[in-house]
Amino acid sequence: GGWANVTAYLEAEEANANEKATLWIANARKKNVDATFVMIKGANSISASIVKMATRQKADLIVVTQKSGPFSSLVLGSVTRDVLSSSLKPVLVMPTIAARQQH
Repeated sequence: GGWANVTAYLEAEEANANEKATLWIANARKKNVDATFVMIKGANSISASIVKMATRQKADLIVVTQKSGPFSSLVLGSVTRDVLSSSLKPVLVMPTIAARQQH
């Protein structure tokens, strides 16, 4: 055991998110879908930031993923629920690639 390096963990998670988003955006653009990835750091409310940015970007649709697992479903599930309940824009909830591959 020992203490986890939180900074290193967060940096790795950010790099992972950027890598996945870059691939997702490239794939969307190949299919003539205008897509944008925005990472907001230090937000008080993730769901409010998503809705606010979608409004600011004049997005037609908000796409979020629904992860599974004991911790992910608690944290990310609540964000998804909050976006669904607070957005005036349509919201598409997609399973992660890993979840789709399991089924």
